[in-house]
Amino acid sequence: MQGDDVQAQPDEVQAWTEALTGRRATTVGDEDGEVASGWLWVAVIAVAIAANYAVFRYFGASYFHWYVTNGSKLALALALLSLAIKLDDEPGLIAAHPTNYVAAWFAFFGQGFFWLHNILSPESSESGSIPFWDVLVTILFSLAWTAAAFAWLAVVVPAQYGVSLVCGAPVRLTLATPGDVIVERLERKKPRSGRTWIPTSAKRINVGLNVREKPVTATAAISAAALFALSFAV
Repeated sequence: MQGDDVQAQPDEVQAWTEALTGRRATTVGDEDGEVASGWLWVAVIAVAIAANYAVFRYFGASYFHWYVTNGSKLALALALLSLAIKLDDEPGLIAAHPTNYVAAWFAFFGQGFFWLHNILSPESSESGSIPFWDVLVTILFSLAWTAAAFAWLAVVVPAQYGVSLVCGAPVRLTLATPGDVIVERLERKKPRSGRTWIPTSAKRINVGLNVREKPVTATAAISAAALFALSFAV
């Protein structure tokens, strides 16, 4: 019995690693419940959008106008954030399936809370090795992170699903197709003697591979451009 437990430990470690860093972190439910869970989360997103609309309306503003006006800034902020903490490792953030989409955002913020809890734990560092200022600022950052997380989940994530559903389509299609399209650029160099320019190979550009490596960043960039253009129409 003990041997079985020891044998299972590497699998458990691998499962946790994939859940925290891999592309399988947003796998939720099974095939039988996939359709039902999808419709359920579509309803949840719709209710959240309706609630936001009502709250904004109560304060004399329009939720949709606010999002279209500020959506490009939010998308650019997301693109910058994805470069800092590698949100591109979690492609579920641009998933078309609402279950994977919502699960990915909860997983991301959940990992953030776990990280903050871990670094603030007294057992995580040697006693007296951390300056008081670092602890104080980290506590303040944790409070700001908590407020931003709940605000983003409640206000931004519901409306952003529709934007990602449209603007993320070419990115998702790129992830689903082989990345074998390569554009090769040639440069010409003139030798010291002679009049003939000799073509030489330069860096190759693989747009599909770049998009495949940074799906969240690419979708955020497309969303920012689309919302910026849409803001002129409202």
